[in-house]
Amino acid sequence: MTLLAVAFWSYADIWPAPNETPQSDAIICLGGGSSTQTGEIGPFSRLRALTCADLYLAGKAPVILFTGASGLGPDRSVAHLMADVAEARGVPRRAMILEPHARSTLQNALYALPLLGDAQSIHLVTDAFHLPRSWLSLTLVDAPEMIMVPSQSGSIRPTWHVLIREPAAIWFNLLRYPVYKAAHALGIDGAVNILH
Repeated sequence: MTLLAVAFWSYADIWPAPNETPQSDAIICLGGGSSTQTGEIGPFSRLRALTCADLYLAGKAPVILFTGASGLGPDRSVAHLMADVAEARGVPRRAMILEPHARSTLQNALYALPLLGDAQSIHLVTDAFHLPRSWLSLTLVDAPEMIMVPSQSGSIRPTWHVLIREPAAIWFNLLRYPVYKAAHALGIDGAVNILH
C-alpha cells in the first residue's frame, strides 16, 4: 500500500503549480544530495532550490529555509549549495536561513523547525516521491500546517529503485522515531544520531 502511495504521488498529476498555492510563513527546502567527490550540487537539490526560488519570487513566503548537510562539512553543505542556486535565480541572501547539519529527513524536520519560530504554515518542497516521507517526518515533530509542493523535476523521474526504497524508508522512520524519543527522554548522549 505504501509503495502504491509513493508511486501515485510521484506520477499522478495532482499537484497545483507553485504559483497557484496559497501564501505561507516560510518555505522549507529539503536537501537532495551533492557529489561527495566534487562537492557539486546534485540534480534533485538543484531542482528543489529552483522551485523554492520561484515560490519566493512569486511572493508565496518571505523566507526560505534550506536544510541539508554534505560529506564536505557544514561550510559547503547542501543547504549552502541550494542557497547559491536560489541567489543566482534572484532570491536575496537576507531571505534565506541555512541549516547545514541534517543528514536525514527526520533530522531535516528536527533541526529546521526550531529555526522558524512561530511560523503557522510552511511550503514543504522536495521531490514528489519524497513528499510522503517528508510529510510524515515533519508531522512527527509537530510541524505547522504544510503546503506540499513537489520540485519541478521535469524529465527527472524516480527510478524503480527509489520507488521501492521510499516505502521502506517511510516505515523505517516511523519505527526509529520512537526509539529516538525514548533515548532523548533518558538523556542518552547522541540520541539524534539514531536519526542519521
